[in-house]
Amino acid sequence: MKKINRFLLLVAVSFVAFACSKYDDGPALSFRSAEKRLSGLWEIQSLKIESIDYHSAYMADSVYLRFVISGTKEQLYIYLVEESKSSSHLSTSALVLGDKNKTLIFGLPDYSMYTNITAPLFELVPAFNTEHTWDVSRLSMYDLWMSTTHNDSLYELEFHKIEPYILNQQ
Repeated sequence: MKKINRFLLLVAVSFVAFACSKYDDGPALSFRSAEKRLSGLWEIQSLKIESIDYHSAYMADSVYLRFVISGTKEQLYIYLVEESKSSSHLSTSALVLGDKNKTLIFGLPDYSMYTNITAPLFELVPAFNTEHTWDVSRLSMYDLWMSTTHNDSLYELEFHKIEPYILNQQ
């Protein structure tokens, strides 16, 4: 009888944990903070505008840009880079976690000395270039899925973490 009660308790706890998932697409449970999961070098895996896939067009472009998220728990930053964490920062913005870590707020400005590199991305996803609130539907250690509406168009992006960062604890 005790085994059945333990099993039922385990099932009930599992059900509650999965039912309380913060993000629509998971993970159901994480023991790492949102800041730690966000910190790292990210690349775009999927890029949809109004449900049309533009990822192959983005990949065919001569410039393949990545995103770095780093900082402290109190202040995160997002950087647009060419290849790696140590690449020149083509654009930089403070990154604000909002709505109980279910939204990201940032806007990557256009630096005139890098316009020739960043213009194709900013033309494809103009929501990057102005401050926007992105709804997060998945945030795991290696996946970040987010979407926003800009000029009546829905932008859906899926990122995959290439390389983690160690979040500075201050």
